This record gives sequence, C-alpha cells and structure tokens, in this order.
Amino acid sequence: MDSIAWKHEALLPGEAQSALIAGDPSKPGVFMAYLKFPANYEIPSHTHPFAEVVTVLKGTVWNGMGEKLDRQKGDKLGAGASFTLPADHPHYLWNEEETVVLLTATGPWNIKYVNPDDDPRK
Repeated sequence: MDSIAWKHEALLPGEAQSALIAGDPSKPGVFMAYLKFPANYEIPSHTHPFAEVVTVLKGTVWNGMGEKLDRQKGDKLGAGASFTLPADHPHYLWNEEETVVLLTATGPWNIKYVNPDDDPRK
C-alpha cells in the first residue's frame, strides 16, 4: 500500500484519503476505491443513495447504525471483515488506529450527513 497515490477525500471529514481503483464514482455504475483513515478518526452518521460494501484491509474499524455516532453500539471489524450498508440507511464509523478499507459501491456516489453541520463540504 506504500505505492498507492493517495489524495484528500473531500466528501469525508478531516484527513481521510482515497485512491480510485476502478470505475468512476461520479458516474452511474460500480466503482472501487481504497479509503484510508488516520488514527482516532470518525465519520458522523450519514447515508448514501446506493448500497455499498466495505472490506477492512488494514487495522480495525467500528461500524454502527443510527442517526448519531454512538461508540457503545458499533460492531468491531478487523482486517478481512466486510459489511454491507443499504441505500439511504444512516450509519457511522470510527477507529483507533490507522485503517484502510476497500469501498465497492455504485455511482454516482454521494454522502448526505444526518447533521448538515458535519458535512466538510459546507
């Protein structure tokens, strides 16, 4: 993963990075991208217009469902674990160590934060 050309991911808060593998997330159709999150990272509750599959490649993440990030309610997932998120279903994520995941989703990809104040694009 050291040779991957990471770039800042504008749809996610903070210092998240992405690297596109296949497809185009701005167009209709399936795409795949690596996402890298720094240690102690959080993605507040949000939804997507289409279902997505996330596979943990490095580190550990917690994935939770609901309209507010709650560290008491998430599932802990280590390297090799995958989870599916349905379209328009509020969910959130956090970690404690640097984490890399593989996102497989359908474009056009977008994020709608439950709390608009959490949106880094504002």
